[in-house]
Amino acid sequence: MLTAVFAAYPLALLVALLTVGTLSDHLGRRAVVLASLGAQIVAMCVFFVAPSAPVLIAARALQGAATGAATAAFGAALVDLHPRRGTFVNSIAPMAGMAIGALGSSLIATYTAAPTDAVFIILFIVFCVLMACAFFLSETHERRPGAWASLAIRLRVPEAVRPALWAAAPVLVAVWAIGGFVLSLGPNLAEDLMGTSTALPGGFFVFALTGTGMAAVLWHRRHRAATAFISGSIALALGVGAVMTATGTQAAWLLYAGAIVAGYGFGAAFQGALQTLLPVAAAHERSGLMATVYSISYLSNAVPTLGAGVVNSLWGDLPHGNGSSFGG
Repeated sequence: MLTAVFAAYPLALLVALLTVGTLSDHLGRRAVVLASLGAQIVAMCVFFVAPSAPVLIAARALQGAATGAATAAFGAALVDLHPRRGTFVNSIAPMAGMAIGALGSSLIATYTAAPTDAVFIILFIVFCVLMACAFFLSETHERRPGAWASLAIRLRVPEAVRPALWAAAPVLVAVWAIGGFVLSLGPNLAEDLMGTSTALPGGFFVFALTGTGMAAVLWHRRHRAATAFISGSIALALGVGAVMTATGTQAAWLLYAGAIVAGYGFGAAFQGALQTLLPVAAAHERSGLMATVYSISYLSNAVPTLGAGVVNSLWGDLPHGNGSSFGG
């Protein structure tokens, strides 16, 4: 059930990217961002009153759809304003959000009396403030006809970008697959290895990956795309190997060390991929390309994680060296 709740978000986000991902090319960036923030506010209200897992899944789906629409529109607007700096912000924003969210929510869960209420009240306020600010955003792209036709499900990749996307796609899959594992099943694993039921070990485990990823994006912002891409790919493989070793040896320190190394790979490889792809696309092609990139990323994020949860449910908990286990 945990993996089903988790997977509802990236799968809904994927559907949104495939349908409304290019809508801002026709309606303008600001209109799509405003609508997406409004949907996020509604999603927070549903989270706050959710009485059961199915309603929680519905809230996650609405949250994912809103995020998918905003991701393509706002990502394209940033590149409209400044191709290099926009690419940098597109790279760092997902990791910064996940790092702050994981650590902040684990602190709230540990130190407040009503953590589920507090989390969604805070996010509701944040989205309301963001929506108020979005009314003052400058429009970066003129309206164009064809909005209804753009809702047809298809991936849009400019011809000039296709060779680079074929090279980047395997790394995008690897990066977001490990991200999905850490975000969904990782906290349970960290709590088990640390021998505690508090949320802090899981929050710090996610922060180790995403916080290091954010630092890697900052470090590589002025480096060549190939440097970030190659060094990130190597680090990701080494970090995943360390995490796998930690699960078998019950070494909590190695789990966090592996997350830090994999986090560097996460940030550097993702930064290198976006630096390679986005500046090549023309202005009217950018939201479609962003939708394609994030479709690959979030499909890779959801499917392996959901598969791990199904396998764990069918064949039982994953065993560790000392006989303990963690559940998905």
